[in-house]
Amino acid sequence: MHFVRTDEPALHRPLIGDHHGRSRSVVSREFIPETLVAQTMNRSHLDDVVRTYYHRVDADDIDGMMLLFEPDSIYDRPGQESIVGRSAIAEFYRSQPAIRSRRHSITSLIVEGFEVAVHGTADRTTLDGQHSTIGFADFFTVSGTGRFAYRRTFFFVPFA
Repeated sequence: MHFVRTDEPALHRPLIGDHHGRSRSVVSREFIPETLVAQTMNRSHLDDVVRTYYHRVDADDIDGMMLLFEPDSIYDRPGQESIVGRSAIAEFYRSQPAIRSRRHSITSLIVEGFEVAVHGTADRTTLDGQHSTIGFADFFTVSGTGRFAYRRTFFFVPFA
């Protein structure tokens, strides 16, 4: 049986007991069976995890973003080698040029099983005041722990 930590913000902490306010025991806040986590995840939970990711990107909260990725996650971007592992993904984000502000706007978010598809725009302003907007599509595969096992990004740019 596999166990997962439940002290990270994106994961549920299920309760066991009755619904009438009588004594209820909480499943261990440290670990619960992975299968129970998978059963408690629903569309709303996966929607929340993905939206949390974009909020953390916009806040430049790299450590918080990494809590949403599995240790062996893979991130694919156009024109680049696959970025493999949470630490390599964190290093990728840390190596990006500094910007003044960034805001992702989600146009649509579709959840099907453990797959999430997102379409939206990203607005950013560089340190020298240059503003740009780019369309994007992201595809996430969420593991049974509720973390990203895989992410693939596409950008909407003119076809050359």
